[in-house]
Amino acid sequence: MGGEAVAAAKPTPTSFANPDAGYTGTIGRPNPNFGTDKWYTTAEGSFEKRVAQPSVMDGFSGFNYNKIPSQPGEFYSRDAAPILQYEWDEEAYYKNWKPAKSDEQVAEELALPLKKMEEKWDEVVAGEEDGVKGVQYTPTMEYMRNELPAARPLQFALSPFFQLNGKGYRKNWANTRICEYRPAQRFFNTNSTFLSDYIYRFQVTKFNLTHRPRGRYFKFFFYFGVTTMIMDHLWAHEFRTQAKWH
Repeated sequence: MGGEAVAAAKPTPTSFANPDAGYTGTIGRPNPNFGTDKWYTTAEGSFEKRVAQPSVMDGFSGFNYNKIPSQPGEFYSRDAAPILQYEWDEEAYYKNWKPAKSDEQVAEELALPLKKMEEKWDEVVAGEEDGVKGVQYTPTMEYMRNELPAARPLQFALSPFFQLNGKGYRKNWANTRICEYRPAQRFFNTNSTFLSDYIYRFQVTKFNLTHRPRGRYFKFFFYFGVTTMIMDHLWAHEFRTQAKWH
């Protein structure tokens, strides 16, 4: 066999970093942009379709878990394959959902604390001899009186992991309604990768870019040292109570 025949018969090497990189067919992989090392891709393109479609829950203050890859077999899911059959479609439910109160009624109820504060302010000012000069006006009262301004428009494409509310701010526990927190879904319906991404991709990054702590790594030594001492003390106490020498 000649050298050309040997070269033609020699298989093309495939990178071990991405086993799908050398496969160009569609069997088991109808999505050509799918990659095992890509966070926001799925083999059949189900997640890409969910992100591209408008969702009624995008207008809610809570986090829309349908816009992250948390379905079975996706990046943030605990299950590699579906193990339950969901008979309730949350997206379809809220499309036909009729709220019990109108937007005007909700706005009136939200404005009630401000109205009460202004009435109390007039009452306190009227009871002071110096009038307004004898009453302290705090920054919190100023925040309550002013409407939250809209955030500046983004100049870049935002990852689906970070979701914005109607004002343009990132959805977090501070601006989410209590009825939309869903702590059980965050911890029990997603894997540990979602929690680690939430901590490192946002919390740690925000800490590094906004707080600018001095001697951060030096302080970490004290933090881990004290934490280790506490854990060692707890285990030592447990050992002394369970395994005593006589």
